[in-house]
Amino acid sequence: NDLARALKLPLAANLAARRALWAPRPLDLLTVNGQRFITTGGVGVPEAVARNSNRAKGWAAARLLGHRLYDCVAARTILSAKQRPVDIEYTDIDGNPRRASTRCFGALVTNVGQVAGNLRLCESTFDDGVFEICLLIDTSRAGLLSTLFALSSGRRVGREQLQIIQARAATIQTPRCSFFGDGEGLAIAERFDVQIEHRAIAIAGGAA
Repeated sequence: NDLARALKLPLAANLAARRALWAPRPLDLLTVNGQRFITTGGVGVPEAVARNSNRAKGWAAARLLGHRLYDCVAARTILSAKQRPVDIEYTDIDGNPRRASTRCFGALVTNVGQVAGNLRLCESTFDDGVFEICLLIDTSRAGLLSTLFALSSGRRVGREQLQIIQARAATIQTPRCSFFGDGEGLAIAERFDVQIEHRAIAIAGGAA
């Protein structure tokens, strides 16, 4: 759904099928430790929200909540969230090596800028050979909850809440955990090597 929204494709299968013969659009693919994904991934609170949301889809109220399910699960997850050290070595958009170290509630790696239906993290282009790393650097759970609702309402937040790094490649090191991508667990490690494959896949009907 995140990919369909980014490409402005209909979410209904019968309507999307009508676009199948339109011109395809080439998109970048992301890899983490060799596993491919195309929209958004990450560690920490974002991974826990993705994992808990998959479980919550069995709730009786899940269909009624729609994409707001993610907001509800995120709020519940944040109540027990803890910060973690994150060290990032990355290649910036000009090809220069960089490094960033912080403690944060989580790091997201995105190629589309919007996740979970309405949570807009940043401006991102999915065919430019660049991805964004979004660091949730609020200092408290209450602050993180406020950031979540600001982003889900389409409001901008400051660098003291959400730090954005643009990269062409990155290595993320953090205490051993799971990395999710496209809503699924992709790797469990202490080191995550993220690469981008420029225009590696073409999506039918994506050229609106």
